[in-house]
Amino acid sequence: MNTPAITRDIQYHPAIGDQARSINVLHIICSLPVGGAENQVVTLASALHKENHEVHVCCLRREGAQATTLRGRGIPVFALHMRKRYLPIGLYRLYRLMKRVKPQIVHTHLGEADLWGKLVGRLAGVPVILSTLHGMPPQNQRYQWFIERFANRYADKIIAVSEEIRQCYLANRAAPPEKIITIPTTVDTDKFRAVDSRNQTRRQLGVEPSCPLIGVVARLVPEKRLDIFLEAAQKIREVVPSARFLIIGDGILRKELHDRAAQLGLVPDCVAFLGSRQDIPDLLSALDIFVLSSETEGLPVSMLEAMAASRPMVVTRVGAIPQVIQDGCNGLLVSPHDPHALAKAVLRILEDGVLRESVSRQACRTVEAGFSTTVVTRRIVALYNALLEKRQGNLVS
Repeated sequence: MNTPAITRDIQYHPAIGDQARSINVLHIICSLPVGGAENQVVTLASALHKENHEVHVCCLRREGAQATTLRGRGIPVFALHMRKRYLPIGLYRLYRLMKRVKPQIVHTHLGEADLWGKLVGRLAGVPVILSTLHGMPPQNQRYQWFIERFANRYADKIIAVSEEIRQCYLANRAAPPEKIITIPTTVDTDKFRAVDSRNQTRRQLGVEPSCPLIGVVARLVPEKRLDIFLEAAQKIREVVPSARFLIIGDGILRKELHDRAAQLGLVPDCVAFLGSRQDIPDLLSALDIFVLSSETEGLPVSMLEAMAASRPMVVTRVGAIPQVIQDGCNGLLVSPHDPHALAKAVLRILEDGVLRESVSRQACRTVEAGFSTTVVTRRIVALYNALLEKRQGNLVS
């Protein structure tokens, strides 16, 4: 199998002094609910802490469900409860936190955290500031790009989780080429590979062992196009009446999607809306096929997690997905907005046991080779060290 494009430059090139010293890092994000970017912060912070780096996490607003997970691993989490009405107070709290924690590196994630983390970090005299771009930015919003350009002036380096995201930022002149690099999303592969709870989870869900179970893990928002997933589910049911479907996640479209499922005759017997869950490894182990019906994506964490769990998958040909999934090799690709093609691909996997086993095995190999926590964390630590050494060299000169 050829290595997917996004993983071809994953080889580890250690910086001078890499792993030789502990680094004090402050990660900043708006909140820590269960979600793709938030999962990344938890995974990266945990991996850095495990390697004896000093790690802190700051939530600009409320903590979110995953703060408890970090604290349980010995990582301090601070919630500033920032509100627009009292923004100056919130920014002062962030400044005081940086002065107290004294991070060598501030690493920001998403929206407001990117903007305020960079600006306050510079005011607080933090030696190195960098951010991670977790998804495609809003298109055709000039004010958004103006803010990006302004904030990025204060970043030493910007990490894009896919080359497509990097190229989008370069095309909109959000930062110079030498400032934006590509380091992919990471997955704790051990967390998903070690799970063996398929039968137990199915019993809890009320799904018979013989029933095909197809599921999606996503926020219930417009760009995920879960209406397409529901229409495909109806078509699949016409061929395989015993098929069941899971929608794992929450969001603003939950009621609308539930109403649409009712119109299609899929609830309550065929489709279950499980809401936001933290037992994703168990739920993935129960699935026969993982699906993404998105019309836009960066590099979806849920897809990589399903690959780590060795789930066969049908995903749309958008964003960085085609850089990872090779059609027919480690998954099946379909065009977005096409419920017929989605249903046809799912049925193909259900009917072809050889294909099902092959794509599952290759998907797991792909994610372990290019997206494992060990591989990606090494690259990020090497980057941290290189930026710190550059800063120290500038101070000496």
